[in-house]
Amino acid sequence: MKVKLYSRLAMYRRSMPSLLTFLAVTLFIVSCNKFKDDFDMDKVANPGWNPEFAVPLVNSTFTIKDFFEDSGNVYIKTNPDNSLSFIYGVDELFSQSAGEIMKVPDQDFSFQNQVDVPALPTGVFDTLHFDHDYQFITDTIGQRLDSIMLKSGQMYIHGTTNLNRDVASISVKIPDIINIESGGPLTIQASLNNPGGQQPWVGFEESIELSEYKISFNDDANSPKNTITFLVEVIIHGDDNPDLSPYDFNIDGYLKNIEFHKVFGYFGQYNLSFIDSLDINMFDKTISGGIQLGPGAIDLYMDIRNSFGTPVMFAANELYVESKHNEPYHVDINLFGPGMPNVFTINAPDISQIGQTIETNLDFSNSNFGEAFNIAPEKFYFDFSAVTNSMGDTTVENFLIDTSRISMDLDLEVKLFTSISNFIVEDTIDFDMDQQAGDIGHLLIRLNTTNRFPLNAYVQVYFADGDYNVLDSLINQPDKRILVGAPVSGPPEYRVTDSAHSVTDFELSNARINNILNAKKLLLKAALSTTDGQLCIIYDDYSLKIKIGIIAGVNITNQ
Repeated sequence: MKVKLYSRLAMYRRSMPSLLTFLAVTLFIVSCNKFKDDFDMDKVANPGWNPEFAVPLVNSTFTIKDFFEDSGNVYIKTNPDNSLSFIYGVDELFSQSAGEIMKVPDQDFSFQNQVDVPALPTGVFDTLHFDHDYQFITDTIGQRLDSIMLKSGQMYIHGTTNLNRDVASISVKIPDIINIESGGPLTIQASLNNPGGQQPWVGFEESIELSEYKISFNDDANSPKNTITFLVEVIIHGDDNPDLSPYDFNIDGYLKNIEFHKVFGYFGQYNLSFIDSLDINMFDKTISGGIQLGPGAIDLYMDIRNSFGTPVMFAANELYVESKHNEPYHVDINLFGPGMPNVFTINAPDISQIGQTIETNLDFSNSNFGEAFNIAPEKFYFDFSAVTNSMGDTTVENFLIDTSRISMDLDLEVKLFTSISNFIVEDTIDFDMDQQAGDIGHLLIRLNTTNRFPLNAYVQVYFADGDYNVLDSLINQPDKRILVGAPVSGPPEYRVTDSAHSVTDFELSNARINNILNAKKLLLKAALSTTDGQLCIIYDDYSLKIKIGIIAGVNITNQ
């Protein structure tokens, strides 16, 4: 079971590769909005200045959280040991409500009786009795309805007879449809008077709004299930009209637009779908290379809230991660280990918990997500079906409220406990060089780093025009390591033991500066690896200190 240790208030999108992308940008500092106030190209290019001078640009310290942007599906969690995790989450998914998935179909009923009426002298009356059972059509096969508290519905009843009595009446009582307020059965009473027998047929009709009623179905074990009973009484008074027996008595009608507030019984199987995907943005700039996570570095949590008063089983129709760049490109996820079906049941409220929501917390720590992440996936896809009464046990007592539903949260936690080797990432950013930069004779950029991250970086920056044609590159040595990974201890902490320092110079001549005056894009490529390719854990106190300065030689022109 999982206890929530975090909220969704803080959201961040980008991940470790973005840190190196940021570093690459800082190598050509004029492109970075973050430092525009520190670096004014107009001052450097002013032709009235001395031929050569130095300008300090940056002296800043960054932690990992400085390299992340807001996002709706991921945030960084600081664990109790101060290690860091990425939490990828799906917005809460809701099933349809019970009132949307379970329907009480419209019902049509029709009864016919033909009887001989005894001769009655004037002033004497007799009563005829007819009983009829009507079996409801149900929404699913094998459904048993015990009772329904109605939210809405209409009943229409119509009766005709060719009885030729001066005075007669009919009462239709349905003891299984009960007025909630009075507790009495639904009863229709109507006149069947036919003075002198002048009409060949007499009858009645009535409509009843059922919002104040409940239906309690016949629970006699020897009777068909889902039935209600119509009790019909016809009171006939004697007169001088001739006896035309047998007489016909016909009753028909319908119940329609039935909606329930509560329903009890056994409802059979309904299918609910939970389909979505997670963007795993930490790999969205990857073009090659995999990742190896340390033991226990990844976990999948599901929090499922259920107010259906039915047994519910979840089964995964599809569950996999996908990578565009690394074989085998597609890895199926086994929640419980190899060969085990992705099937599980969730908790449900019992009859004493009507109206309550019962939670199930699942921790799939035995899944193969760790191995699946070796392909550096960009997407996690899932398609779950939730099935009510999957075992088909018709003796189970179910209940539903019209607002009952199931909701699901899904969170994928990736602890930054990993080793990577030659992990290649790419990115592109917009770039605009001040045209006065052509007045600079030469430019030396010095990058001075003090790194407490266990991460090496080999970076190249290409300058390209608006059509992505490469005009020049920043680094002449493609194997130049500009960031040296800090040394790391062994298990169990895998913690950085000291900082790593490096100084890197980049020189641009006037000819190369002129090459890039029309550049509109920076194409960034970085090869990343953990220190010596070993496992390491990222902690929240790691930092990167960057100092950047320039030495510029300016072309002097006559004023």
